[in-house]
Amino acid sequence: MRRFLRHIVVAAVLAAVVAAAYAERVRLADAWVAWHASRLPPAMSFSSLRPLPAPAANAPLPATVNLAVPFTPQAPTANWDAYHEEACEEASLYMVDQFYRGMPAGLLDPAAVEKAIHAMTDFEDKTFGFNQDTTAAQTAQIARDFLGYGHVEIVEQPTADRIKAILAAGHPVIVPVDGRLIGNPFYASPGPIYHMLVLRGYTSSGFISNDPGTRRGDGYVYGFDQVMKAMHDWNAAAGQADGPPRALVVYPNP
Repeated sequence: MRRFLRHIVVAAVLAAVVAAAYAERVRLADAWVAWHASRLPPAMSFSSLRPLPAPAANAPLPATVNLAVPFTPQAPTANWDAYHEEACEEASLYMVDQFYRGMPAGLLDPAAVEKAIHAMTDFEDKTFGFNQDTTAAQTAQIARDFLGYGHVEIVEQPTADRIKAILAAGHPVIVPVDGRLIGNPFYASPGPIYHMLVLRGYTSSGFISNDPGTRRGDGYVYGFDQVMKAMHDWNAAAGQADGPPRALVVYPNP
């Protein structure tokens, strides 16, 4: 009996140590994110911008850009089930849509996000026969035919400077990536095979993103090389993200 009680005490102590270590890890991760967020340039709301119909050719780029795109994780209620693990495309489109509708920066209402994701996946099921791993072209079709945007552009083989120019013109950029190449430490290991996220600006060291793949994705900064090397469209035939680099730009309606 005494040995049994000793085992119970040891197990309880180990559980307490593990719980404390996890809590400290979460605290440090949140502090790291908050510190980086405090170093971002001031965010510009859509109402304060005069976005250009397209980036001006050879126009000088500002040193930094930070569009005030509101944020949501793709699992807005923290339910990371199989359905929500596939909702990055819908969450990315919704963030851009809400930016153009004048929603302020910060966390979007989880119930509204959940409703929007389900509405978009219903549209995809009816249109494509599935709602997982939509390509850049299929995601553009959702923006046009479901969200009602008249001007949606797919940029083939974009360069970092081309993306910067689009951002400087006042437009967020949606990029498909290989989630196992981009190297986000907050993804569940080893990361998603295919993922989409929103680039909302840049600093001197990298792109500012709204990455729906983690609750810590609001204003997450990726190095330029991280994004450019990981940027690949979905290759349905191969079942992996090894398609050509592409970027998706949704322009606001007049």
